[in-house]
Amino acid sequence: TCPLRQTKPPGVHVKTAVRRPARRPAAERNHRGCKPHDDTTGSDIGTTACKLLVKFLAFNKALVWKTMMALLQRSAVRLGRQCSGNMAAYARRTAATSRGRAGVLDQQAEPHKVGAWLLVMPAVAAGLGTWQVFRKQTKEELIEKLHQQLAADPEPLPSTFDDIKSLEYRRFSVSGTFDHDQEILIGPRTLMRENFDGQGSEVGKLVVTPLELTDGRRVLINRGWVPNTHQNPSDRTSGQVEGVQTIDGIFRLSEKPSSFMPANDPAKGAWFSVDVVALAEHLGTLPILLDACPPDAPVRGQLPVAGQTRITIRNTHLEYILTWYSLSLATAGLWFVARRKRAKWENAQKAAAAARQATA
Repeated sequence: TCPLRQTKPPGVHVKTAVRRPARRPAAERNHRGCKPHDDTTGSDIGTTACKLLVKFLAFNKALVWKTMMALLQRSAVRLGRQCSGNMAAYARRTAATSRGRAGVLDQQAEPHKVGAWLLVMPAVAAGLGTWQVFRKQTKEELIEKLHQQLAADPEPLPSTFDDIKSLEYRRFSVSGTFDHDQEILIGPRTLMRENFDGQGSEVGKLVVTPLELTDGRRVLINRGWVPNTHQNPSDRTSGQVEGVQTIDGIFRLSEKPSSFMPANDPAKGAWFSVDVVALAEHLGTLPILLDACPPDAPVRGQLPVAGQTRITIRNTHLEYILTWYSLSLATAGLWFVARRKRAKWENAQKAAAAARQATA
């Protein structure tokens, strides 16, 4: 064993240097072991070919001259043909221009015939626009009637409800005691203000509480809106009134939930939309819901905030009126333009025929 041999510790990698052979000079290196390349042979061949070509051209001057003349003659013939074609096209355009506008129109394609029956579309669109005008008047009368009902004096709640739909948006006055232990929160809802006060609409819920009337009947009262921070009744004790209360309310039906609104889950106490029938079955009341009207002298900061009635009657007939009348005008204008174009073409045909007969 060589005494100079070093043993590497376990886990230590020692790199060993590999000595490469010395690089030979470029003059001694050969490509793939072959002899050095000598390019004197290629240069000699090129020089010899040039000399032979010069000698051939010198002894065949007549042949070179004839070849050059043949090429020039062929190029001149092609150029002449091209020039003659351009001149002929120019002559045709000049002749067409000289015949006048009638001659130019005579070469155009025949426009389509436009019959009077195509006026049916603008007539139908105009009729639909007029129909929307009458619809708009009827809808505005209905909205005005609803506003008059909301502003009218409250009536006593009837004992029987034969036609519930006819009672919607009518004001009634009831007296009874609230059952705060069975109140339900429905939402989310935004706060409705009578006048904009510069503040953004907060998000909260509606408080629906059963009211036991003095005659023993139980109805539902939408007492108003509370913010999310005051959903717990203990946070709004001033609004949990006791004893007999007289409530003026607006008769309401079930609202139609949107397709994006989740379904109500009474078992979990999750209510997202106002379903009067489901609320009545869950709380054991009549399927009667009244939206509480705001008091004559509302107290600032009083919760719930009453007066959250939303009149959801769309009145977009003005947009339909503009749409149908615009469509009627547009289609009538297109018919007029097409009819005029056809008349011009027919007049041009007659003028061209008269010109040909005169020249003949």
